[in-house]
Amino acid sequence: MEVDNNKLNFWNALIIVVIVVLAYFGNFFNDPEVSQKASMFGSYLITIVGMSAIIYLISVKKVQIDSIDVFFILGSIFCVGVTQRPNLIVIAILLIFMIYFNNINTRGLLTTYCITVSFFMIVLILDYYLFKDHQSTDIVMWRVDHLITRKTLGFSHPNQFMIAWMGLCIAFLFRIKHHYLINGVIILGLNAVFYSLTASRTEFLLVCVAVVAVILLKKWLDKPLLPVAKFLLAVMPLILLAVSFLIIRLSQNSILDNYLSGRPTLYKQFYDSTGISLFGSAELEDAMLDNSYLQLLLSKGLIISIMYVMIMFRFIKNNYVDLRFAILLMVFYTSGVTETLLFKFEIFLPFILYLYDQKQSMLLLTEESLAMTE
Repeated sequence: MEVDNNKLNFWNALIIVVIVVLAYFGNFFNDPEVSQKASMFGSYLITIVGMSAIIYLISVKKVQIDSIDVFFILGSIFCVGVTQRPNLIVIAILLIFMIYFNNINTRGLLTTYCITVSFFMIVLILDYYLFKDHQSTDIVMWRVDHLITRKTLGFSHPNQFMIAWMGLCIAFLFRIKHHYLINGVIILGLNAVFYSLTASRTEFLLVCVAVVAVILLKKWLDKPLLPVAKFLLAVMPLILLAVSFLIIRLSQNSILDNYLSGRPTLYKQFYDSTGISLFGSAELEDAMLDNSYLQLLLSKGLIISIMYVMIMFRFIKNNYVDLRFAILLMVFYTSGVTETLLFKFEIFLPFILYLYDQKQSMLLLTEESLAMTE
């Protein structure tokens, strides 16, 4: 029996590695067009991995999937069929990974994630400094009143590097249980170095906020959220969607527009040109719509948006949520106001692994307590 468990743990760890590899696969190509095609190919393979995982659960482990989950999965597939846009399968894949990791032993998988992402980020940074032409990859842009050079560090864009870095920091902050100050200082030091190279403000500030919050609130990190706070966390995508629309309304404010590098003006242009529809606009998928909530609603449409909000609401409502999870999820959600990352599985994966690991730990403690009373 122990051998079987070891085999299962190996295959589950391999799934984590495969997801990370496929997510960062496109960054190893210098040609932007080839890189984009490689990233798209990686997304298709992640879909295949997800589908294979759910088939394994149903056929081998005989897991019964809730009817509402089946409805969401079929709804996502229906949207793909109607629009002929394969990327709308993301809702089904997100839900499939939630179902899969909720029905396996997740112990050690968060560590596997941290090691794998760290390895690939180091490799990409080395590749950037040793083999890539910086002049063709770095970005020179105007910010407020001067030009700045932003290093991509092996990624397609400086912001993409910092999003990956933020995801890794989130995973580490989930793993840290002791020596908060020492670990926090190390993370903040690296965060400052990466900011000096990429000039990516949002992720830099949010990592700082996350680290400081975890250090200051370390005594209460494992405490469950109050029901009201848990509800607000569950509906946060709706709240931030309202904030995003407020940004559109305030697009004429020059101070806000300059601070957000002209994003509000672009948001208004995209909104005025497409509006809101059931299945969204395929034209906006690759547009510079750097807001996860507007991108979700305008490019993927009202149906997918409703399903996403409902899935995330159930994900939080139906599980044990502590203060640590709430802090880090708010960092993720807030970053979505200026970046497109809601469906970056490699970034959201630590949240799934942590939440279900906590759930399994709670069940194990309950079983041990019952055994002791007997």
